[in-house]
Amino acid sequence: MTAFTNLNNQIRLGYFVDAVTVQVIERNLLRNLESDILSPLKVNDMNDKLIAELAADGESIKQNRQRLLGNLKILEDGQKAFRFVEN
Repeated sequence: MTAFTNLNNQIRLGYFVDAVTVQVIERNLLRNLESDILSPLKVNDMNDKLIAELAADGESIKQNRQRLLGNLKILEDGQKAFRFVEN
């Protein structure tokens, strides 16, 4: 075999491996992707309780928000006091 034939065979083998890889990925990973994606039609079919559960923040997020709102109030009160003293 010549070097050209060897190179040609390697290119063909690489193409074959790429094509098989793409087919396997598309067949096994992407097949059910459409049914797994959250769509407006799926949301429309959900009941209100499920939508509220999906949209709700977790408990740690709620606690963190309350803590940050408390910090914000302290900072705003301090700013008001500073401006009062400044004038």
